[in-house]
Amino acid sequence: MPKSLNRIKSPVVAAMMALLVGAGSNRVIAAELKKEYINSNASYTHVVTVTSNGVKTLYLSGQIALGDEGTPEAFAEQADLAFANLVSQLHDAGASPEDVVKLTTFIVDLNREKMGLFGEARSKHLAVNPPPASTVIGVSALARDAFKIEIEAIAVVGAE
Repeated sequence: MPKSLNRIKSPVVAAMMALLVGAGSNRVIAAELKKEYINSNASYTHVVTVTSNGVKTLYLSGQIALGDEGTPEAFAEQADLAFANLVSQLHDAGASPEDVVKLTTFIVDLNREKMGLFGEARSKHLAVNPPPASTVIGVSALARDAFKIEIEAIAVVGAE
């Protein structure tokens, strides 16, 4: 083990670090990663999956309230549609709401009323117990003026 790792108190962490910094280990780790890009367009990809050692991690781009009929005006409808879009992207990637481990939500002009409506939409579409780790961030604007909410997610599933 390199001398610089002797200062790490946890033997498990030290062993993991030694494996990561060991000779040639970066080639082995990179060779085991399989990336898949799902529902891409010219600007971004909705879902990127990374599979390694029998585990697939899904990174979902921010989902907004954009549907066949455009973007609804009311915040409650936007929250519902954004979560519906998130669930649709999960399904396209072979996952379900139960696989979500982290949510990050951006809400324009966040207040208690919007938090309540957000909570209702989340409970409707991600009715899991225990709930995933979650962060809600109040922002002044999103990519388009009509958008009032954007939801990102990370999910983990067993690789097929």
